[in-house]
Amino acid sequence: MKKILLSLLALVASVGIASATSSFFDFGDPHSLNSTITNPTSSVTIPVGTVLTSGIATVTNTKAGSNPAVFYANGANFRFYTGGKITVATTNGEKIKTITFASNATLAITADSGTLTDSIWTGDATSVVFTATKTNKIAHMTVVSYAAAGTQPPVFSAVGGNYINPFKLAISSATTGASIYYTTDGTAPSATSTLYADSITISKNTTVKAVAILNSVASDVVTEVYTFPTEVANIAAFLATDDNTQCKFANPVTVAFQYPNTTKSQLYVQDNTGAALIYGETGQTYKNGDEIPAGIVGTKTTYNKLPEFGSPVASTFKAGVAGTTVAPKAVAISAIDSTMLNQYVIIKSAKVDSVDAKNAKISIGTDSVAAYAAYGVAIPKSGNYDVTGFVSTYKGTLQIQATDYTAISTGICRVNDNADVKVFAANGNIYIAGAAGKAQIFDVAGRLVTTVANGEVSMPAGYYIVRVANSAKAVIVR
Repeated sequence: MKKILLSLLALVASVGIASATSSFFDFGDPHSLNSTITNPTSSVTIPVGTVLTSGIATVTNTKAGSNPAVFYANGANFRFYTGGKITVATTNGEKIKTITFASNATLAITADSGTLTDSIWTGDATSVVFTATKTNKIAHMTVVSYAAAGTQPPVFSAVGGNYINPFKLAISSATTGASIYYTTDGTAPSATSTLYADSITISKNTTVKAVAILNSVASDVVTEVYTFPTEVANIAAFLATDDNTQCKFANPVTVAFQYPNTTKSQLYVQDNTGAALIYGETGQTYKNGDEIPAGIVGTKTTYNKLPEFGSPVASTFKAGVAGTTVAPKAVAISAIDSTMLNQYVIIKSAKVDSVDAKNAKISIGTDSVAAYAAYGVAIPKSGNYDVTGFVSTYKGTLQIQATDYTAISTGICRVNDNADVKVFAANGNIYIAGAAGKAQIFDVAGRLVTTVANGEVSMPAGYYIVRVANSAKAVIVR
């Protein structure tokens, strides 16, 4: 209390006869702050962009960190976390002199201006941005401001930041009769700049600078920067953007597969230019073949060398429109490369060898690729299967994120069986016993495919003849 009284005395001394205005924020009662958020019984998330108002001051949750800001019912009632930002501002251009925080823990924030000592900020600004360096638990806050001499600076109806949809920007000044001039090209505004007469439509990346002038006395210049996603024509254009670029799709995409769980959602989509993995909650449930309308927004990221459509903005994802079922593309293992990442594929008649509960080796002849159990599909015991899934990579090593294993059966038709040679099928493979390395397998065109020692052999689908010592022993339907 002593610090607050000293701050108020210093304020009055610094502004002479100008009267101070005190705005009190009781974070235990969101309704008192003109908030639509119901007073919490446990905790309630505060969406980015939420503006809390008390008197002539506002607190805006301008950026979420790894966790969103929340209201809590017990103890300190407003919490914002590492990386989170709040903007404290006045609504009429008054200059903020002090901001006093009441917290039940050490305050862990930095300010973009002024001086922060213990729990008291002092300075001279119409707005202050605070960034959390750790978790902050704030019960209430007092903002003391004063009417500055001269022409009051413009007040913008929207704070700078990231926006998805166009909006109308209104600019005002607390100085009666002042004219407002603004620029949108980054240059400093003056009396020769555009005169503000009506709200401005902001629909693309724009820097707005404004000044209020009365009787040739100019206010401070106020600047806000508004950014919008980069529009991309298709998946190929999205993949070509730099990482950390927020993008908006101008075309629809088609769903190949969605795997939701309690913490994340993986959604594979494609168009006629490529395939992409959308990683994160979209607020929608899709099925194979659904078309997602144009306008989805997310950020290009790369995780362990795999490109992703990260941080999807759920509000931009609309319900799917039923379309044509997406079938996997049949590929040879030898054809799989990094240009096929996130494509929906099927590898037919492959040998699957389980490595552990999450990993397997898929092979045809000498060609092989790793498989990973990412979508609740158990890796089967060793055998022959058609493997369906998505081409992926982990730290640069190609793999298949499998969605299905379909067992392949092998048929044996005995032609001239005898005691010295046995040909039989098991687990989708062919076994030859007693041939002492002399069994030869021919295709139906009479070409020698392989010579088999006693044991197992895996063959591609087809018709084969087993011959030992110039005598046909079996016809194999594989």
